[in-house]
Amino acid sequence: PMLLLLLLLLTTTMIGRGFCFSLPPQAYMAPRAPPLRAKNIGYRCDALVALHGRLKRKDPLFQRDTAARNSLSLSCSITKEVEHGDIVTVHYIGRLESGKEFDNTRQRAPVEFEVGGGRVIDGVEEAVIGMKEGELNCFKIPCEKAFGPIKLDLIVNVSKSECPEDLVVGQRLGIKGLHVIVSNIYPDKMEIDGNLPLAGEDLLMEVEVLRILKSNDCRLATFAGGSFWPLELIFQRIPGVVSTQAGYTGGTKDNPTYPEVCSESTGHAEAVLVKYDPKRVSYLQLLETFFEHVDVTQLNRQGNDVGTQYRNGIYYHDLVQKKEAETALLYVQEQLDVQPFFDVERSNEFDIPVVQENCTVVTELLPAKKFWRAEEKHQQFLEKLGFCSEKGSKEPIVWEFEFEGARLSVRELLEEK
Repeated sequence: PMLLLLLLLLTTTMIGRGFCFSLPPQAYMAPRAPPLRAKNIGYRCDALVALHGRLKRKDPLFQRDTAARNSLSLSCSITKEVEHGDIVTVHYIGRLESGKEFDNTRQRAPVEFEVGGGRVIDGVEEAVIGMKEGELNCFKIPCEKAFGPIKLDLIVNVSKSECPEDLVVGQRLGIKGLHVIVSNIYPDKMEIDGNLPLAGEDLLMEVEVLRILKSNDCRLATFAGGSFWPLELIFQRIPGVVSTQAGYTGGTKDNPTYPEVCSESTGHAEAVLVKYDPKRVSYLQLLETFFEHVDVTQLNRQGNDVGTQYRNGIYYHDLVQKKEAETALLYVQEQLDVQPFFDVERSNEFDIPVVQENCTVVTELLPAKKFWRAEEKHQQFLEKLGFCSEKGSKEPIVWEFEFEGARLSVRELLEEK
């Protein structure tokens, strides 16, 4: 009995210490695993034998599973941090210093923007740099990094005869999205405040980074089709498009200005540079959108916009884009040969459908050249005027205003400032 008791105590001690109590420190280092072979298995295990067979046959299913596990392991071990140029998706809650909440994306879809792209206030762009996916931070943004201080020269006086009669103090003037507010009404004039609604306010922001898309994982596409104002808004609305820029391409002068391009002396076309996530939207889908909204049979014009700067074109960034664009252009021409366009202008004039006589595709297909970003006032121009840029929006893009004379006179006054 004493011998049995000693053996029992010894066995329990060995099990509790993992059979390693007598091994040297080097034994705790993981040895290099030998190749998996059935003869290395001291007992029969059907699962291991089957695994060995799949390895030996280089089974595609096993290779796929292994790749998936390796990818998962890599994504877990490498934590992304936001860098300049990345595209981030965030939720945020914005409050004034008084604690009043002025915006909350948790009540709607999250916001996606390119860091450094100027789509959000400077303070938010600077604050998200270095944050990780899933991280939530709270920070204070001074007004200089938010919507700016109040500028007295953006408060102008307009004759009451140039404004609608039913305006009241605190009402926004009719220019869509221009953030112009009637601040005072006098017997013969109105005071119009062109400052942004939150100008002069320090902000308290709570920001959570939901997703980081590295800039290297995005692709570029360039299109021209008349004025870049509506064309940019069209691409802004496409899910998977992460940023857009209005600008000029295809000309001879470096860094041209808008008046120079409009003079047709530089040879540039008004164009839109599209950055997109190929996992969410394909180049073919971008082409489809282009053909839906651009009249590819009009040479050097789109509607009332006439001039070489309004020509339509597709500018490819690689040979894959070139091939897909060539195929798409051929398909569109085949469709036009079967079913021509209607001439919208003549149809409206005579109130009857008039078939357009020439239905030849005149879209130029060229390699993408240097893209010159247009002046800041042209960036997201229609969005700034209040048009919806939300993903999937189908809101018509028409910008004729009521009370046009009054509205334009106010715009001119403010633009001079």
